Amino acid sequence: MQPGCKGAWYSSGTRVLFHGQAACRAAWMLRRHLLLRFRVDANTNAAVVLTQPSLALWHSLLLVALGGAVGAVLRALLTLAATGMGWKGLWGTLAANVIGCCVAGALLGATRWASDPQHALKFLVMVGVLGGLTTFSALSVETVQLFQQGKHAAALANLGLNLALGLGGVWLGMKAGQLLR
Repeated sequence: MQPGCKGAWYSSGTRVLFHGQAACRAAWMLRRHLLLRFRVDANTNAAVVLTQPSLALWHSLLLVALGGAVGAVLRALLTLAATGMGWKGLWGTLAANVIGCCVAGALLGATRWASDPQHALKFLVMVGVLGGLTTFSALSVETVQLFQQGKHAAALANLGLNLALGLGGVWLGMKAGQLLR
């Protein structure tokens, strides 16, 4: 929290000036979550000045994009492998979700960076790779298709297996990761 902040906030061009305790809190939150740069005005020591997004934001988005590409390719390979073994595509989705949850849990248990909201590896691996690998949209589409085909038990089993094994995978992964720490 910056001392001496008074007044209200206003916008001027590409800069946003924040005055007041609540506005200063908002500036700190924006900096932390949106990776924006800011400084205290040296003349008044009262205004927190937010400038355009820093290169850190674009760096983070690039890491997510690169990781997402890797995760999507892994997801496609799992689906192709499941289909090649004569299984329906939903087994590939289940495998992707369970593997992704286990890896996420292991990383959360074994590393500090996996839960750090600004760490580069979190953007690359947790958000990018695992976000591209695991898929709720495919799970949803496959479940709706099973319902539309009148396979209600299979649809509910698909949901139940993904949820139970996914949560179980995170828990087991965290425990395994903590043992590695």
